[in-house]
Amino acid sequence: VYCQSGGGKTYNSLQIPGKKVLISTDRSYQFALGAAKDVTVLDCERWLPGDKPCFRELWDQAVAMKPAVIIIDNLSDLIDLAVLELIGSDGASKDNRQSYQKVYLDIRRLTREANYLGGINVLWTAWMLIEEIQLPDGSKVQQFKPKLPGKISDNICGLCNIVGLIQTMEKNGKKFWYYNLTPNTNVIAKDQIYNRALCSPAQLFSAPKQEVKNNEKA
Repeated sequence: VYCQSGGGKTYNSLQIPGKKVLISTDRSYQFALGAAKDVTVLDCERWLPGDKPCFRELWDQAVAMKPAVIIIDNLSDLIDLAVLELIGSDGASKDNRQSYQKVYLDIRRLTREANYLGGINVLWTAWMLIEEIQLPDGSKVQQFKPKLPGKISDNICGLCNIVGLIQTMEKNGKKFWYYNLTPNTNVIAKDQIYNRALCSPAQLFSAPKQEVKNNEKA
């Protein structure tokens, strides 16, 4: 799920029911924790092994806890952290492209690994990127998408079953968040599990309730 900075990624991710492990790279959870239940927070300050637990160690720790959901908050920042740390590490190649390539491969492997955790769902949050694209007829439109490197954006979004843009609506004077899951020219989104157009944050991994007709038994 993705949106602009401060748009509710962490807060809404923590609305999912059940046991949750939040691996945070940017410590944006202070406000969100007040409205969250049954969550363990693991702060990630390193990508490479060192004096503090690195991301891989925290990931393995989270998987061992067997929660309902592991939340990586956020993937855009995690990639930045990994690249900067790798470039500045001892013995790093003078060709920074090799550092980028290594991180991209690691993230692709991690995304694929997340699909094989059995009963554990993995939720990635990301910042939003707005790009101007040209359509076949020559017209130009703005496209909203997760802020990920172009070389791996399709790999990550393709391996995720659900991609949602966080948006808001007002009802009776109150603000509500929802996930836009409808793919179109302007929005990168999808729901391969339930084929929903949108859903509430708490219901991201839950099957939509079926309407029961008057002549049918529940």
